[in-house]
Amino acid sequence: MTNQNKSRNSGAKVAGNNSSLALAQKLMNAVHDRDPKVPFTCRSIGNTAPTTTQIKAGLPQISKNQVREAAVAASQASRNSIRASSVLSSAPQNKPPASNGEGRSSSFNTKSTGRNTKNPWEAAGGAKRDSVKESAPPPPPPSIRNDLPLEPPIYPETIPSRKDSAWNIGKYSFRADFDSANLAKIQPVPDAPGEFEVWTVPDNGGNVYESAHRTWFYFGAKGFSKGDTATFSIMNLNRQSKLYNHDMRPVYRAHPSMNRWDRIMFPVSFQNTDDDEQERGFKLTFKHKFDSSEDEEVFFAFCEPYSVADQAACLERIEAELARDTEKAEKIYYKRECLCYSLQRRKLDLITITSHDGASTDLEDRLPGLFPDTTNPRPPIFQNKKVFFISSRVHPGETPASHMFNGILGFLLRSKDPRAIAARKHFVFKLIPILNPDGVSLGHYRMDTLGRNLNRFYDTPSPEEHPTIHAVRSLILDYAEKSMLDIYIDLHAHANKRGCFLFGNALEGPQQVENVLLAKLAAINCPYFDFNGCDFTEKNMCMKDRRDPQVSKEGSGRVALYRATGITHIYTCETNYNTSRIHNIIAPVKDPKEIAQEKKEAAVVDKAEAATARRNSFLASRLPSNKDKEQVQNPEISRHASPPSRSRDPIKFGAEEFAQMGRTLVIAALDLREVNPWSRIPNTEFRNLGGVRTWVSSCLRSAATRKEIRASIRAAQAAARDEDD
Repeated sequence: MTNQNKSRNSGAKVAGNNSSLALAQKLMNAVHDRDPKVPFTCRSIGNTAPTTTQIKAGLPQISKNQVREAAVAASQASRNSIRASSVLSSAPQNKPPASNGEGRSSSFNTKSTGRNTKNPWEAAGGAKRDSVKESAPPPPPPSIRNDLPLEPPIYPETIPSRKDSAWNIGKYSFRADFDSANLAKIQPVPDAPGEFEVWTVPDNGGNVYESAHRTWFYFGAKGFSKGDTATFSIMNLNRQSKLYNHDMRPVYRAHPSMNRWDRIMFPVSFQNTDDDEQERGFKLTFKHKFDSSEDEEVFFAFCEPYSVADQAACLERIEAELARDTEKAEKIYYKRECLCYSLQRRKLDLITITSHDGASTDLEDRLPGLFPDTTNPRPPIFQNKKVFFISSRVHPGETPASHMFNGILGFLLRSKDPRAIAARKHFVFKLIPILNPDGVSLGHYRMDTLGRNLNRFYDTPSPEEHPTIHAVRSLILDYAEKSMLDIYIDLHAHANKRGCFLFGNALEGPQQVENVLLAKLAAINCPYFDFNGCDFTEKNMCMKDRRDPQVSKEGSGRVALYRATGITHIYTCETNYNTSRIHNIIAPVKDPKEIAQEKKEAAVVDKAEAATARRNSFLASRLPSNKDKEQVQNPEISRHASPPSRSRDPIKFGAEEFAQMGRTLVIAALDLREVNPWSRIPNTEFRNLGGVRTWVSSCLRSAATRKEIRASIRAAQAAARDEDD
């Protein structure tokens, strides 16, 4: 028999056992989630099958016959897959990536290394970090999908003042003369057709404020025929090995045939180019096969761009839609104002979104030096509503922050989603889309036009040198003084740590419990949110910058505004550019009608029976059976809420995933204030917000105890050394 036939027959055997193995896998998932001490040995095809005892543990509601059949099926499937593994490993692998449980494709699986990592916020009272699963070398990532309720990116038009940023090499043309573009020069590689060397412009390159930040690139190429392959080597980047070690790839978009960005097909290569610690070089090489005609222009970028022009076009479309849809405008209060101007006279937009409930005849104050358009009246003061303030893009190259922001913006403008309705009813959202519009427009990665990291000047901003930061600080302090400010979150992207996580402040006692609670609620609602990656330590409040030791995180918005206001819920939300570290199991949404029915039944049932019912309900919720089907069958919930997720594999991030992370922050705030009509908490082991709060409090006490023990050990060791001296 040929290898091809062997591969086909072996693949059929494995496929034929998928349903049997899936049943055993579901049972094992339930066992492991109920009792983590139970051996979890049926993680993937080819591993040792579970025993009947292992499957039965913790599952009293599963019949004995069902458990026995599942164990036998898993054992048979495991043996078949082991016999077929040698053939399958040599056969062509053209299978699509496995589903990740969120209706998307998972880009790679993981192999456990058994390595434990230290909890970064344990010193402030965090939970002990679980062992980290490092990813195996991934296959090509899936397409980046963007299901946002917004239009495709606009075409990057040439800015007259940048018309010199264009190059012609034979029949090919390249340009970086548009908003957010970055390309210093490009030249062909001698005796290597189709290969080009590229250099980027550092932040403020060519003037006295030039910095060493060289990570962002964004340029267009034209003249390549369909089927042509080009190789680009970017010669002068900052070292970002942690990103590219996890298969980070640039993105591309052909205009006009592609209305979304996609990752390039081929893996990249990279290397350090010198040993100078002051100017450490990094060379990135990527290859692209063109599938468009010569007339189309193809754009390449470090990650999915989002320019000042993109943001302006998005807001104009929203305003046009609200002007056209009067019914939607009656449900949603939306107002756009110019808070101030940047150093290069670009507008700093402030967007207010809420419901019309509670609107008074009194208007918000026009603060001195702010809101220069006196013809545009301020929004009304909304009674009995707190302000939820969100800002984004203080660092220009962190474009995932804009996609998170757009997820929030699109969510708040949903007219029929009960969660969005509840959010508008209970909060007044104040949104800053781009805090550093000059840096974004000029194609910077981190700095403003004066070569400064604006996220280090919130403590003492100057209206002349840091006008946007001064304006935001003044506005937030005004809301805090009037007891209107409830939550402030600043959106960022992170190149080193994988996943999505929060940086918070180190507080004391019950205030710290409430501080950490929002992070846990975000993990309950988002499969990509890494609770153990969050940092609430005092060290993270005062750490000095590696590149600029004269400034520290004490000047960041998170720390400086907390010290100025004392507000508990002030955070920096970070997301990796590329991938998650973990994939949380996400419970299905609880239907409000089901909650009301449970409350009605609980009033007449015996306490012991109620406890048994709750236990069985929880165990059943861990199996993807009736609960998941109910969510899919409920058209209202399935149309808006993300489906439950049971996959544990990390995934690649795109605009859709970033947008979901943004929505999660609002949904977590609804859970925090107990006004979420579609909460997932009742379908978790916590059952209610009090259960989550108790769990967080227990974690903080345990970590505090461990901290005291370590301090005692260090003190004893120091005393012993003193005696020896």
